[in-house]
Amino acid sequence: MISNERFFKLLPCYCLLSILFLGSYAQSNEYPIIFDDSEVPFNFNYEVRIFISREKCIDPKALPVRYQVYSKHTLLKISDTQYPPTSLWAKVVQGKIDRSLCTPGNFMNGMVRFKLKSNLFGEKRIVIVVANSESLSFTMGGWKVWYSLIHTMINSFYSKLPVTLLALNEDHRLDFVVQAEDLVHMQRSYRLTNPYPQLTRQIKSRITMDQQIIHPMKSLYAVHDYFKDNIKKVIYITDQSNVPDIKHMRLNPNYAKIPLHWNNNGIQLNIITNGKCYSWKKVHAVCYDTDTLRISMLKNILHEKVFH
Repeated sequence: MISNERFFKLLPCYCLLSILFLGSYAQSNEYPIIFDDSEVPFNFNYEVRIFISREKCIDPKALPVRYQVYSKHTLLKISDTQYPPTSLWAKVVQGKIDRSLCTPGNFMNGMVRFKLKSNLFGEKRIVIVVANSESLSFTMGGWKVWYSLIHTMINSFYSKLPVTLLALNEDHRLDFVVQAEDLVHMQRSYRLTNPYPQLTRQIKSRITMDQQIIHPMKSLYAVHDYFKDNIKKVIYITDQSNVPDIKHMRLNPNYAKIPLHWNNNGIQLNIITNGKCYSWKKVHAVCYDTDTLRISMLKNILHEKVFH
């Protein structure tokens, strides 16, 4: 029990501590983090990470102080009692791969703003899509497709071309396989027949060609939704399933919508198929349906469409 006399002696101390506590609480602020005018397009497959210094940001093993899915709905805040808002750095990653350069924040008007710089060879992508179709594997030979894609991705990396490789599954779902920029993070082997073993593993594990693609043309909706307008050209390796191969058969307008949209916006669609080209030519696609079984021809077509 504290006596009245002792209480009044200690009262100034209690008051002082209370004032200091409230003062520190009042000075504690959470600043919103804004990403505007960034060169890196929003992507739900990407993650944005916040670091307290450039050294931490460029260190692949350093832990971020904040992280979240990188989308236009990203809401991040940071407390100035933990991290000075004037010393923050940010980058965008996909798994273990950086999708942007480390960029310092600009603290103004109670907000930390980042203008992220892309480390990609280009935002407008050259997209190669491979249908994971078992009939494609049977007729073209899965190993021929793999070998041609490995060769194309390596040359795209050396030429700094913005090439993205995707696998299309039977449920119209796209699997990201690799981008040309990713090879900078891959260890090079001394084996001339397999210079990038990790690239080979990624392509073989994700482009399986063991499914049934129901509507190859309709599946292009998934490609459009993934990239929106960040497409320069599309190269689509697919089978003939449910694509009319009769010259005068009417084409379903719902299936033709995306190829026609691309054509109207100057995006070239190139088809490599084991079927016929009648329907693809109706949507103004460049189509190859002969001699694609030969690996030299497949490599030549990919080289022509990617590099020219």
